[in-house]
Amino acid sequence: MGEQMMRGGWDLAVERYVTETGAGEIVRGVPHPALRHGVAGYVGYRTVARAPVRRRLFPRGVVTILFDWESPARRPPGGGPVRRGLVVPVSGLHDRVVEFDQWGRHGGVAVGLTPPAAHALLGIGLAELSNVRADLGDLLPGTVVASIAEQLAETSGWSGRFALVDEFLLTALGSRLPEGDTVVRSWSRLADTRGRLPIAALAAESGITTRQLEQRFLRQVGLSPKLAARILRFEHAVTWLVRDATVPMARIAHECGYSDQAHFTRDVRSLARTTPTGLRAILRTRVGNTLSSGTGPGQSGLAS
Repeated sequence: MGEQMMRGGWDLAVERYVTETGAGEIVRGVPHPALRHGVAGYVGYRTVARAPVRRRLFPRGVVTILFDWESPARRPPGGGPVRRGLVVPVSGLHDRVVEFDQWGRHGGVAVGLTPPAAHALLGIGLAELSNVRADLGDLLPGTVVASIAEQLAETSGWSGRFALVDEFLLTALGSRLPEGDTVVRSWSRLADTRGRLPIAALAAESGITTRQLEQRFLRQVGLSPKLAARILRFEHAVTWLVRDATVPMARIAHECGYSDQAHFTRDVRSLARTTPTGLRAILRTRVGNTLSSGTGPGQSGLAS
C-alpha cells in the first residue's frame, strides 16, 4: 500500500509493508538539482522488527550516510555482542556483502554519495573508509551532525526531512566538488558506462598512466579503478535481477558487460557470496529488495 505526496514538484511514493516479523515504510527522494552531480538519492525509512531479521548489504558504487533518529539493535550472524547503531553511520565502498541481524525500531534518511562527493564532503581519503563503518560525528563537527539528527526526529513529514538533508548538503558541499578533477571525471565515466569502460582507455582519456590513475583512485575512492568497475557492473546487474524474474542469466551477463555467464557467476559469488539465482531471490523479497539494494535510477532502495 502506498500514498503520494508532493515535494518541490516531485511525487513521493510512500511504500508501507507488513511482514511476519514487523512492519515499515519506505520513501525515495530526489536531491536538490544542485546536488545531483554528487548525490545518488535519498531513502527515508521507518521500520519495526519484533524479532531479529537478517540484513544483507551488497557492494554498491556509493558512500552511504544514515541520518538515524532511531537506531536498532544489531549483531553478527550466528550470535555475538549486540550493538546499537552509531548516531550517524557512514559506510565507505565495500567489495563484499555485509550481513547482520537487526531488530527494534529504526528510523532515518539514507543518503547515497558518489565517492568524489564523499571525498569532498569528508575531507579524507576514502581508503580510510573502505569496508568500514564510521560515525559522521567523528569526521565532521559533531554538533552540526547531532543537530541534523535531532531536527529530523522533530520533523513529521518526509518532504520536510528531505529538505533538511538538502540544506545540510548544500551548505556542507557547496562548490567543493571540482568538476575538472581527474578522479571526478573518471568516476563519472565509469558510472556512466556502468563499469564497462576499460581502465586503460579511462586512463588515456585523462592523459595519465594506468598506475597514476590507480594511485589517485586508491587515495580518493578507496578502491582501485578495476575493483570500482566490478562493483558498478555488479550494481547494474542487481537492477536487472530486481526488474524481471524471467530474464535469463545469460542475457543479464551480456547486458552488463560480463564476458559470459560463467564470468557473471564468479563475480556474484565473490561480491555477494551466493549465486545469481540466489541473489535474485534475496533481492526480490519485499524487505530484501527495499533494504539491500540501491538508490540509483531504477534501483529499489538503499542499504541500511
